[in-house]
Amino acid sequence: MVASCLVALGALLSTAWILSANSWMQTPAGYREVNGQFQPVNWFEAIFSPAFDWRFPHMVLAVLISSAWFVAAIGAYYLLRRRALPFARKTMSIGLAAALLLPIQLYVGDGMASNMTLAYQPAKVIAAEGNFSNGNTGWNLFVIPDQPRQRNYIQVSLPHAASVFVYHNFSGETPVPGLTTVPEKLQPPVGPTFWGFRLMIYAAWAMFSVAFIGVIMRLRRRLFTERTTGRRPRRNVPGRSHLWEIWLAVRCRCQLRTAQHPLGPPDSVRPRVRWRRAGRRRALRRRSRVRATRLQRLWACSRRRR
Repeated sequence: MVASCLVALGALLSTAWILSANSWMQTPAGYREVNGQFQPVNWFEAIFSPAFDWRFPHMVLAVLISSAWFVAAIGAYYLLRRRALPFARKTMSIGLAAALLLPIQLYVGDGMASNMTLAYQPAKVIAAEGNFSNGNTGWNLFVIPDQPRQRNYIQVSLPHAASVFVYHNFSGETPVPGLTTVPEKLQPPVGPTFWGFRLMIYAAWAMFSVAFIGVIMRLRRRLFTERTTGRRPRRNVPGRSHLWEIWLAVRCRCQLRTAQHPLGPPDSVRPRVRWRRAGRRRALRRRSRVRATRLQRLWACSRRRR
């Protein structure tokens, strides 16, 4: 028990330092610029930057929920195979109960978008909504963007919902500004930003629905008797892709600060170096050939001995 707590504490400390460095690159604080270099002035403000206050609990909750979903999937697998049933029941019950943390994670994510992203990176919020023109109060469900022409091929919206989701205005009359208000050089890629954000939301809704149904069936003592319930957590893809969608939504619009100078969205993208990948592929092929020849020699020697 003590070892598990120490491992969990170490993981939280590692998460805190990683997110602290990454959050400072999103919303830098506690520094001064001297001859083009950033020098820390207040370490407390530099470590606990405005983005860190929201991103740390958001990521910790996301990791806990993903881990809970993984645990529930293991229990569901054992239930379907009718193996180690006491262990499977406890595992699945604990996993589904922990997965109900999703509403808290959604609340923290909404606060991060409203208090941090909308204030410091409004272009990312506009791109995540998928609007090029002004005046749209609807929340886009499905969008195929055409960014070079600054328009959408296909746009399916939920009327008056963006006013509620983005600005928390239940009148439904507050429009979301379009991406045409942002210079083209500073515009984030709309496709990955929009779909990374939407798939993250859709995955969260699907995971919460399955967890909620599982808890209700557990309270009614029907969770371990029906055959179809064990397949839901085991085959639920959103639980495995949720973290990648969070990473994609964050990385599609980064205003990174390095020790020398600030980098905008076009400069912060790492260029693709194809010759390195080709070299790695050749090295892997050589290793695989060497291993194959070694296995063939061992097999031949074993046959001779027989």
